[in-house]
This record gives sequence, structure tokens and C-alpha cells, in this order.
Amino acid sequence: DFYDATGVISAALARIGLAASFEPADAPMFHPGRCARVLAADAGNGSSGGANTPAVNIGIVGELHPDVQAAFGLRPDPTACFELRLDALLSVRENAAAPSASRFRPLSRYPAAHRDLALLAPTDVPAARIQQLIERVRLVERAELFDVYQGENVPDGMRSLAFRIRFRAADRTLTADEVNRAVNGLTRALAREAGATVRE
Repeated sequence: DFYDATGVISAALARIGLAASFEPADAPMFHPGRCARVLAADAGNGSSGGANTPAVNIGIVGELHPDVQAAFGLRPDPTACFELRLDALLSVRENAAAPSASRFRPLSRYPAAHRDLALLAPTDVPAARIQQLIERVRLVERAELFDVYQGENVPDGMRSLAFRIRFRAADRTLTADEVNRAVNGLTRALAREAGATVRE
């Protein structure tokens, strides 16, 4: 689906030292609300590119519109595709700093704790920004967006974003209380820096 496709793009760009980010877009061939522009920037300056190297529009990604799928005789399952402009991609890569050497750390021997968190966020705040803020919190190992919703019971100008968050410590098994404190900390940070609140 859409999130698998953006994950493929992010992983591919990371391999060449670039960071991907995504902005909502509309295109006739794609499903409304499941389409985004692909932006690339030097990974050394964060996914937003920093002041000296702004993110560059290098393509588009989305789930095909049902009418397009029908026209090509595809099954009604979600079909995602993307298009990247190699000239723009190579231009960003040429201007980026040389990628740093990969660093590895041993896998933790301790189990992870998982929490699902549904948020109400302004529609002009990219989901990637919310994910970055979550993953910046201590003890958060990874955050994965698994649902986006706009419509009934969601205020105008807002959308619902649901994340599955993995918490882990390198030196111990986390207690429920530690995970709860981490969740409280990240929700305060999201409200302060992105205007996002927990959806009741």
C-alpha cells in the first residue's frame, strides 16, 4: 500500500546518503488522500534539508485510483506506484555531503514494548514530522504510521494519524511505568511542537 511504497523509497534514498520526506499531493491517477510528493535532501541535515540544502521535489508516490486500476484490469487490492525524476535525484546527490560510514550496534537482549497511539494533527503538519518527533523521545526505538483518517468525527483542518511505537532499553526490560512515562513525554512534545493531541 501507500506506506509500503514510501518505506521502499525512504530505504533506497538512505542507501545513497539522502533523506526522504513526503508532502500531500493530488494527481488524477492516484487515490484521493493517498498521494504525496517525494522530497529528498542531504541526510546529514535531516529530512527537511536544513537551511543550506532545502529538500527538492524528485517525484510522486501513491495508491492508484480505483478507476485507473479497473482500466488496467487490476484486482481491487491497493496498488501503489511511484515515479522519481532521476535528474533531480542525481542533482541532490551531487550536492550532498559524502555519506558517513554505516554504524552498527548490537541487538538488545531485552524485549521491546509496543503501544499504539492515535493522534489528531493539523493537516499541514507532515506525518513524517510527527514520526521524527516520536522517534526523538528516549526509549523509542521505532515509530510506524499505520493509519490516516479524515472525515466523520475528525475536526476540520485536522486528521487522525495512528502510530505503532516500539520502546526498548539496551540494558534492561522496561516496566509498564517507564513506558507510560515515555508516552506522556512524547505526547507533551507533540502538543508543544506540532499541535498534535491524543485522539479520544
